[in-house]
Parts: sequence; C-alpha cells; structure tokens
Amino acid sequence: MGYKRTIPVSLECPFKPAQQCRTCDCRKRCFFNFLSPGAARRFRAERRMRRYQAHQFIFSEGEQPQGIHILCVGDAKLTKSNARGQELILQYFSCGDLLGEVSFLAGGQYYASAETLRE
Repeated sequence: MGYKRTIPVSLECPFKPAQQCRTCDCRKRCFFNFLSPGAARRFRAERRMRRYQAHQFIFSEGEQPQGIHILCVGDAKLTKSNARGQELILQYFSCGDLLGEVSFLAGGQYYASAETLRE
C-alpha cells in the first residue's frame, strides 16, 4: 500500500566527493548521521551538491520545493516578509541542519525564504 518517493537532497559542501560526510565537521549533528546505513546510502545516491555565496538565496517564499536542503558549511537564515515589507527572521541554521523539509513533505510552496549568511 505504500509508495516510493524520490527526495532530491541539495547539499552545500566544500569537500571532494571521496571526502564528503566521512570527514565532515558537522557529521555528529547531520541528518545523515541519524539514518540507517542503507537509508543514508540511498539519500547520498540522490543528492546534488551546490555551493552558495554569502547572501545568496537557497529558496524563496512562494517557490515550489524541489527537494530537501542540508546545510554542510556556513550559516543561513529563514525569513518572511510582513505586510509592510519588513523582513522577519524566523530561524537561523548552521551545519547539519535541514531546510525546506516541511514545505517539501507537505507538497506546498515554501512559506518563507532561506538565505546564506556566509560562505
């Protein structure tokens, strides 16, 4: 009765492919660390690596999610604009944190924007 859904994972990681995850400073708090070895292998097979510059948007409010993001390096913030156009900071993220998983799993649009704070 179940179904299989492929979840693209977007990572920002400075390491070469052979080093990814095994030598990561964030490994102890990363999402992958809490998965079974088989599940982690499946996620890693689907991942797409991306590198963001400081103050670059990872995703924007109103966009349709294409996957779950895991921050491997740097910091990011989740923001939402109020009716007066002011930016409200909802949450800060650092290495190992998931971003956008709620919107992706709910099948809706992003309710806020995620922006990197530093490379």
